[in-house]
Amino acid sequence: MSDLLFYTNYSPSPSDYFVGDQIKSIKMYKAKNPTISFFAPQGNRFASRGRPFQDGEYDLYEAGRIIDTESLVSRAFNKKNTLVFRDGFTIKSKNEKNLAYIKRRLSEIEYVSEKTFDEILREYAYNLVAFHNPYLVKVRKESASSGLVRKYRGKRAIDPVAAYFCLAPETMQKRINDSGDPIRYRQYLGNGGKYREFADYNIIHTPFNKRTGFTMGTPPLESVREDILALRRIEESVETLIYKSLFPIIHVKVGTDKHPAKTLPGGMSEVDAATKLLENVDDNGGIVTSERVDIGAIGAESLALRVETYLEYFKKRVFAGLGMSAIDFGDGDSTGRATGEVLSSALRDSVITYQYIISEMITKEVFTELLLESGRYKHPFEIDEDDRVELVFNTVDTSETIKKESHTLNKMSHGILKVNEAREELGLPPLTESDFKDLHSVKMQQISSDQQLEVAKATAKLQPKTPTAGSSTTKKTAGGNTKSKQSKSEGAKNSTKSITTPKNQNSDSSILSNTLAMYSENIADINLVMKKIHRELLDYSIRDMSHGLIDSRDFIPQEIEVAVDNSVSELFDFITEPTNGFSEIRSELKKTIDKLSIYVNNIDLGS
Repeated sequence: MSDLLFYTNYSPSPSDYFVGDQIKSIKMYKAKNPTISFFAPQGNRFASRGRPFQDGEYDLYEAGRIIDTESLVSRAFNKKNTLVFRDGFTIKSKNEKNLAYIKRRLSEIEYVSEKTFDEILREYAYNLVAFHNPYLVKVRKESASSGLVRKYRGKRAIDPVAAYFCLAPETMQKRINDSGDPIRYRQYLGNGGKYREFADYNIIHTPFNKRTGFTMGTPPLESVREDILALRRIEESVETLIYKSLFPIIHVKVGTDKHPAKTLPGGMSEVDAATKLLENVDDNGGIVTSERVDIGAIGAESLALRVETYLEYFKKRVFAGLGMSAIDFGDGDSTGRATGEVLSSALRDSVITYQYIISEMITKEVFTELLLESGRYKHPFEIDEDDRVELVFNTVDTSETIKKESHTLNKMSHGILKVNEAREELGLPPLTESDFKDLHSVKMQQISSDQQLEVAKATAKLQPKTPTAGSSTTKKTAGGNTKSKQSKSEGAKNSTKSITTPKNQNSDSSILSNTLAMYSENIADINLVMKKIHRELLDYSIRDMSHGLIDSRDFIPQEIEVAVDNSVSELFDFITEPTNGFSEIRSELKKTIDKLSIYVNNIDLGS
């Protein structure tokens, strides 16, 4: 890339014996879009300044009204926006200097705008989820920013960014060229005709689901709007049907075929009399009639229209249009667990797409411009990959992440990947040689080697010693025989030893062999205990994160590690003490085994 973007002008200096390298940046011009937009204004193509501001292709005001009045739509968008930030995000870079600079500038922007960076991101994300057309305006002010004044496209000097604010997508208008690219933006309010114009370099607009030739992204409610309205009309009809069923029509039949209704002596017909009587009946009262009067209720029979199927059908269409399922709304119905996970995975995939758009926008539009204002770079393409500062969202699909990490660890264990290559796949920084010493697997291997060395030293101390020259003196007697000469202290030791350890046919060799056997048995017990502890700690670390790729201090319980090390160290210090006899050593071995056993469950010393 550097060979294409820069050229070198060598200028030898007569005073110094070296060649100076003068680097000059090549002027890069942006290519113009040769296409024509569907919504390009008619008239003189060169009169761009006289062109009017235009509304978008879609009515976002109607989308906003649906969001405010439909609980399913509001709940769906709020859940997606919540999932975007559920696991948080990280600002990272391999260049620590650039990372510190970006964090400092964000702190300045939060102070100037009186809004946190997280609040700005959440508002921008909601406009992306609900309208697919989020807008972010830059407020430039040199006195309110530590950034430097720079040139925009090598011509116009612009002040550094001091703050960011979100704009309502419903209020935005654009002045576009023939290709549909915005030349200038305007926020227009219909009431009173209030408006405010913005230059194109002060607006960040990242449309999602944008069709070719259009100037804005297609709103998510555009395809599901008619289904939502149809579902609302059906629900209103069901409400009317419920009222009719709750209050049926009372039908009173007076007279029969043989004895029809007739006029009473007072001049009132039997029908009018029955009507008047029915009107005066209390809500909890009754009425008494003869056999010629029949009273019935119309509409209370099971003959009403069944609307459950229609409601369920249109509800499913709305769910599909919103990219949600009944389980995502908290309605378990009769869906199984496996089916529910498949349905919820579609929601997670859509959320990951939103995260990618926000991450790219912040990385390329916000962080890159802030780095240009630092004075270290003149053009975005001059920033190396390692120098870039990125905003990375933590994954929302935990099960998928675990599968990928397990696959990476499997490749590493089979020798396909090295440790640092595996860490790179997992998104972790590489380890240095000093870092490898702190890995859990390396530390446990070193502890095991040290233990074996100490056991070998302790075992060697119990081996029978070869008599050395000068331990006793011999002297010839008058008869030519030799006689051993011992000191008084040696004689006292031998006398005591003959009492405490009397000799028999199995005295020295048998006792020594039994001693070594019991000692080896206890040492083997400790080795089994230590292996068990090692397995438990290793299993614990694998369950927590990874197979030794993370610093052991991050996940191994410190109290267990310290207790095990102290117990083993105290044991070997006791064994190597020359004043301790075998009975004391054996007792200390048993105490150590009991002490180590409390850190693991169900220790099987025979396996």
